[in-house]
Amino acid sequence: MTDDLIDRLRNPVTPTIYTLDCAAMRDAADEIERLEGIKMSNFGRDKLMAVAAVRYCLGRMTYIVSDCADWLISVWPELTDNTRNIIKRDVEEAFARDDEDRADGSRYYKALGHDCDRAQWERVRELWS
Repeated sequence: MTDDLIDRLRNPVTPTIYTLDCAAMRDAADEIERLEGIKMSNFGRDKLMAVAAVRYCLGRMTYIVSDCADWLISVWPELTDNTRNIIKRDVEEAFARDDEDRADGSRYYKALGHDCDRAQWERVRELWS
């Protein structure tokens, strides 16, 4: 909130008595609604940051995979259908590549990382399976 709006909300008659400024209250409610809207768009334009986070984590072999899976499962209901479809496609393509890597047996690199990493992506996959 702006300093002006905060001052209008405080609007002291005396140091201990405040008057109610209805216009300031409406402005504050509008400002809160605007800030909540910003909070809901933390995933960036068209939820781009959610897709980028998943793409970054696919194939990683560190703690980030389980953190990403936990996060993605928790925010899944907030994502748009389009964003969900992109993530689903990316994860399914990674599973297909990982299956090939594992079938070959000689490849050190696997598209979904180690077994423990793949298990985390299996948790994510349950969102649409």
